[in-house]
Amino acid sequence: KSSSPDTLVIATGSNYIIPPVPNISKPNVALPRDILLGCKEATEPIVLVGGGIVGCETALWLAKQSKKVTIIEKLNGLLRAGLPIPRPNRMMLLDLLKYYEVNILTDTNLLAIKPEGVIVSNKNSDESFLTARTVITCIGLESDQELYRALTNEIQSLYLIGDAKQPRNIMHAIWDAYEVAKSI
Repeated sequence: KSSSPDTLVIATGSNYIIPPVPNISKPNVALPRDILLGCKEATEPIVLVGGGIVGCETALWLAKQSKKVTIIEKLNGLLRAGLPIPRPNRMMLLDLLKYYEVNILTDTNLLAIKPEGVIVSNKNSDESFLTARTVITCIGLESDQELYRALTNEIQSLYLIGDAKQPRNIMHAIWDAYEVAKSI
């Protein structure tokens, strides 16, 4: 039996952006969720690619376990891209990264992943090699709107909420759902 709903709310979330670099799918490369959920173990030394909120919080979590972590960030500072973070939270996170001795390399791009580490370049295009047994990529999220796009012409009353609409935080996802529920 087929169903034709009057209203459909799509909350398919988001997916990690995977950087287009050589060897990105090797076993020594992980996503933050793999590490945080215990699906993969982060073996030292660790290079974490991306200095946004997810990258910094993941690096802090690992450093608090006395693991040696280096964050590489292509921008000239951490926590600069994405949604703004309240200043006290930003300052506390930066202070904690310093306290737990997380090595931070800004103006640094990931060029390639090797079994023994990563090749990076700085703002002057000088290349260098960083030893790493684990590489964690945290360069951002992109909305998963595939189902929404497929149903756009099929269902009259169709809503997109949460990270599927735009990667943000749980507060925005709840607010989206509230607004949709209120309107139907």
